[in-house]
Amino acid sequence: MKGVGENESGVLCELCEQWWHAGCAMIPEEVYKVLDKIPNLHWYCEICNNSASKMLKIISFLNDKISKLEIELGKKTEKEGNKKYDNATEKRYRGFIARSSEEH
Repeated sequence: MKGVGENESGVLCELCEQWWHAGCAMIPEEVYKVLDKIPNLHWYCEICNNSASKMLKIISFLNDKISKLEIELGKKTEKEGNKKYDNATEKRYRGFIARSSEEH
């Protein structure tokens, strides 16, 4: 691959940090002219784009899995909290019953 010269139209891949001629990257001249005007625009070469796409799918899958686990953990934590509350309530109730029967 020949390097991009100072007076040539080129784009930098954000992942591999390689410069690509706009023509080699199949970027039409009219598109190239507006690339700098779009804030937060990210460009990846074809090789990195394929890898990034796979990576994003994996990240999305893992985020979904984490969300489901957090929900499940929340339910179990809530259930355990309810058990502790029920046990404490039952002990108080038994203590109340015992005291009440002693008084009568």
